[in-house]
Amino acid sequence: MDRLTVAPPPPRATPRGEAVSAVPAAADVSPGSLRAPAGQARPSAASSVVLPVPLSSAADLPRQRTEPGGTPTLPRLPTQRPGPAVERGPRKPDRTRAVAAAVAVGLVAGFAVTTGTAWRAHSVRAAAEARVDRVVGVLAADSAAGAALTGQATSAAAAGARAAHLDAATSAVWQARSTLDSSPHVGDVPRAQLSAATDTLSTLLVQSRTSPYQIAQATAALATPLSGVVDAEAQWQAAEAARIAAEEQAAAAEAAQRVRTGGRGVRSGESVAPPPTPAVPTVPVGGKQCTAAGEGGSTASAAEIGDAINAYRVRDGLPALRVVTSGTLGSHAVTMANAGGIWHSGADNIVGCVSNGSASSLVVAWSRSAPHNAQMLRTDVTSVRVGGASRDGWLYGAAAFL
Repeated sequence: MDRLTVAPPPPRATPRGEAVSAVPAAADVSPGSLRAPAGQARPSAASSVVLPVPLSSAADLPRQRTEPGGTPTLPRLPTQRPGPAVERGPRKPDRTRAVAAAVAVGLVAGFAVTTGTAWRAHSVRAAAEARVDRVVGVLAADSAAGAALTGQATSAAAAGARAAHLDAATSAVWQARSTLDSSPHVGDVPRAQLSAATDTLSTLLVQSRTSPYQIAQATAALATPLSGVVDAEAQWQAAEAARIAAEEQAAAAEAAQRVRTGGRGVRSGESVAPPPTPAVPTVPVGGKQCTAAGEGGSTASAAEIGDAINAYRVRDGLPALRVVTSGTLGSHAVTMANAGGIWHSGADNIVGCVSNGSASSLVVAWSRSAPHNAQMLRTDVTSVRVGGASRDGWLYGAAAFL
């Protein structure tokens, strides 16, 4: 096979400092690698084709230098000349990098510590706030419970105080009524005062909006009339005891006189002491003086007084009572007639006197007094014991309801 030999261009001188491109001494071109232009015949493999290679001028080609002695040499390529050898010690660490690394590590560690500390502080604060919330909740519940207990205690104390005042007032009313029942010899004025105070307190007791202060004031107001009735009854009892003692003394003197005379008549020339004159009764303290005292009181018809009482009850829609004439009350009526006044004997509920001698007028006089009227209109009785007496046109009566 023929080969196409292409001669390289001659070398040119290269100025110092320029790079020299290496050119191959020969190039092999195979026929197969060459193609003919369009319209031309492809050369055969047996023919040898020499292609013209354009060459530069001789001045542009590099030239070989010939050393003395005739030995050609290639031109020297410029190279960097090494400087003088310098001895270098071990490489020192870069302080800037170390400091930067240390600072970075410190920052990271500080951030981690700060973050951890902040997180722990946040956790501690959150736990503390939770505890505070629990404590506040407990205190709020305790405060609410305490307020409720305080309110209950206050209400209980107020209820207890009211109950105590009610008990004291109820006892005072009961005592006043018992005193009125056990003090029949007191005059109408003290009895009326005590009865009015008792009714006032009883009215307050049944009212739901009455304050403990009002109850206490009404209870205290009951003390004065109650003491007046008690004192008046005690004075009457003392006067009555003195009267009975005087009568007994007179009876004993008369009996002794009879014993001395032996029951025989008076002999000639014998002096006999006159019988003692019975003492004129007087109205005791707390009683009422109707007229002047005197003698000559006599028993009056008790039935008329009883009938007048029943007529008054029937007009008020109440049943009539059984009328019983009482000797004890009749004797007391005579004593009152001679004394010219009225008072309670202890066996009666009401006593009275009228100047016209009428039983109906006596009942009318009783009806104008609240305590006497209440006695005549009682619904818990079935009979009335009556005693009456008259003197100088006056009618005196005493009644007890049973």
